[in-house]
Amino acid sequence: MAKKYRAYSSATLRSKYGTTEKKVRTFLKKYKLDGGANVIKIMLMPIFGVQLVKAFADYRLKVKDGIAPAYKFKKGKVGAFAWRVMRNSNSVSKHAYAIAIDFNFYDPNGYSASGKKGKVDYTKEFVKSMNAFGIWCGGDWTKPWDGMHFEYAPNSDFGGAKPYTPKGASKPSTGSNTSITGKTMYLTRNTNFRSSAKVGNNVIGKTRAKGTKVVSLSDKLTTASGYNWRKVKIGDKTGYVIDANLSTKKPK
Repeated sequence: MAKKYRAYSSATLRSKYGTTEKKVRTFLKKYKLDGGANVIKIMLMPIFGVQLVKAFADYRLKVKDGIAPAYKFKKGKVGAFAWRVMRNSNSVSKHAYAIAIDFNFYDPNGYSASGKKGKVDYTKEFVKSMNAFGIWCGGDWTKPWDGMHFEYAPNSDFGGAKPYTPKGASKPSTGSNTSITGKTMYLTRNTNFRSSAKVGNNVIGKTRAKGTKVVSLSDKLTTASGYNWRKVKIGDKTGYVIDANLSTKKPK
């Protein structure tokens, strides 16, 4: 299925968020983006930030399954909010409303008014994860070609892109069909323990350290916020952790 770009309505942006930089800034929030290799924090419009976080969570599942490399953000080479007009135009840029972001700009991801494609440091799987959450890749434009640019454009056609289904997602973390309900498991990395199966303001206490012992309460996984969650018990408290961060073997 062919892709087709449909921009988020500029009129809607002006109506919702105002027509001045000062007004727009009042809506922005800071989001943490984790490409699997490192993490950055950046100010974005919430309608975009929430989806971008989900897209990266989706991509990290591919990294974990070994079908894509971890993505590394280069220091000082990622930009989102900028109150300006588009190149060679009087129209306000989507960056002015922080629903667009440039990754590792010109290092090597670039821009070409003629449409000549350059090198990029992300893979097709990276683009698919973005597309699955309504984010358009400027590398799919012809003129101009804008390989560094990713933009919230949920009304676009993304060629049938869907969130990634992890390997063995319907199976217990042991990789077999053996039930692990009631079995002891361990956190393989520092992990937030949450009261519900989603990312949000629902963390129970402090971040749990790598190697923490948990008890699995179910073989059934809940998918939300781009992750598969397992219901577990830590101490005397019941909650949820990301299943990819669990193992039946104690980490070294």
